Amino acid sequence: MRETRFRAKRIDNGEWVYGYYFKGVVDYDDYSDYLSLIRQNYGDGFIDFKVDEKTVGQFTGFKDKNGKEIHELDRIKTPVGVGAVKWDGCFKIFWNEKDSTTLHDTNVSDMEVVGNECDR
Repeated sequence: MRETRFRAKRIDNGEWVYGYYFKGVVDYDDYSDYLSLIRQNYGDGFIDFKVDEKTVGQFTGFKDKNGKEIHELDRIKTPVGVGAVKWDGCFKIFWNEKDSTTLHDTNVSDMEVVGNECDR
């Protein structure tokens, strides 16, 4: 079974953090305040990072031609052009608002991660 992993930018410093995504309450004084969190294993326990929900992207299970992991919201360069990876029933590269290619139907040895939609 494939491990489901996510990536998002931390709220406190804007750096990428990798792990398991969930929504939870960090400050138990206010149970109505649910936050987006990424959890990482840390020693015998774990550590949770508050993240910007707009930057959360799931790992697709693919790596580009340089061995870099491809995540949802990554910008991918191919011989056809540059597009953004998004979930639409499956992972797809969107070239514009209408046109897309299923990531599984693309030759990963021709793909290169060139950025992320969150950094535009």
